[in-house]
Amino acid sequence: MPRRASRASRFVTTRTSTAACRLALAWLLAACGPNRPPPSPPATPTDLGRGSSQEPPTIVDAGPKCVHARARCDLTLCSVELHNECAEPVECTLTAVARCGVETSPSEVAATAASPIATDTALTLEASADCRGEPVVSSRVATLECK
Repeated sequence: MPRRASRASRFVTTRTSTAACRLALAWLLAACGPNRPPPSPPATPTDLGRGSSQEPPTIVDAGPKCVHARARCDLTLCSVELHNECAEPVECTLTAVARCGVETSPSEVAATAASPIATDTALTLEASADCRGEPVVSSRVATLECK
């Protein structure tokens, strides 16, 4: 006939298994860790360079004091908001330059946009230079002439 475990040995066995369960649970919780937000993605080309459309526009000299211009460039496109407060219509020409390629051999490509602007009228001119498959590093307004 098998021998029954004494009350003291059953207590030790139960206490040991409870401690082991607690240790396993603590290890499991530590391994899972607290909920953390996912890591932020690496910077993309739109995060780098001249700026983004979220930045405030920059005031640009358009020539005549009665023509007001504010420019904003993102990675590939430059937009200029123009307002003609002159007594006569004006013709405005925007030249934007994009820097293309890698740091070791960069190149610049220009794009032009032009439009007449009637008296007391607002207009947006946009110019986007084509890097022909090369990565665009930045874009900027090179010139803005209103006559």
